[in-house]
Amino acid sequence: MILVTGFEPFDKYRYNPSERIARFLHEALNYPYVILPVSYGSALEKLREEFHKHNPRAIVSFGLAAGRPFVSIERFALNRQGPKKDNEGKTVYGKIDPEGPDALMTKFPVNGIVDELKRRGIPAYESFHAGTYLCNAVYYEALRLTNGRALFVHVPLDYETVIAQDLRMPAMPIEYLFKGARIIVERVQKIIL
Repeated sequence: MILVTGFEPFDKYRYNPSERIARFLHEALNYPYVILPVSYGSALEKLREEFHKHNPRAIVSFGLAAGRPFVSIERFALNRQGPKKDNEGKTVYGKIDPEGPDALMTKFPVNGIVDELKRRGIPAYESFHAGTYLCNAVYYEALRLTNGRALFVHVPLDYETVIAQDLRMPAMPIEYLFKGARIIVERVQKIIL
């Protein structure tokens, strides 16, 4: 089984497509999911709680990368966080795990997943790391919890959000994001069986 994660809205964005993707995967494929708070204080705690509750064989996480034009699959999580403020106005700077390695890498075939997305009409590319905000912290913890059987997917804004908020940023139709997410989790499911 795969645990799927998304995030609540943050910053100036009233909607977060990662939340809609996680709910879609639950409804379409019955995967357990959790919508994580954009909070340094509680996001990792909530992830650990859901991991121990469901005992998944893998975690696939989705997060918003506003400004990116395509779906991007992250290869590494860095043992680094900050200095961007979370939804509670807090900033954290430094290592996620003072005892942990500088980076963790997924065991899933990032290039193969990117190639499959492209073959099936979803613009995608490999990204080497998930940044230093909460997406990265969640990815680092997911990789640690699953011994490398985690994947983080950054998604662009969806058209509805861009139109509703009059944003001049790259976006994709939500249906493409749903289709891409389904391709990704089905590929991961085949690998872990």
